Amino acid sequence: MDIFKIVASLTSLVKTIVSLLEMQNAAEKPPFFIPSWTAMYALNAFIVVWVLVVGFGLGGWASMSNFIKQVDTFGLLAKCYQCPPPTPAKHH
Repeated sequence: MDIFKIVASLTSLVKTIVSLLEMQNAAEKPPFFIPSWTAMYALNAFIVVWVLVVGFGLGGWASMSNFIKQVDTFGLLAKCYQCPPPTPAKHH
């Protein structure tokens, strides 16, 4: 998911807190499967928290753990992080 969509959704949550009374009198109503603006707000908040925790939290953790594993395998300043390890030279 795009970061701009999350920021827009978060902005919408903050704006909704300020103008909840205006939302109840709005000409545009929530979708038929969501009974009220409060439920819409709760769904929006759930999606924002889900993306932050699962998307950024677990995604960042997976990226960092993969990077740490590669550094442990190949070294911090290796010429190639994903090259096969060098084979030892045979001496006669």
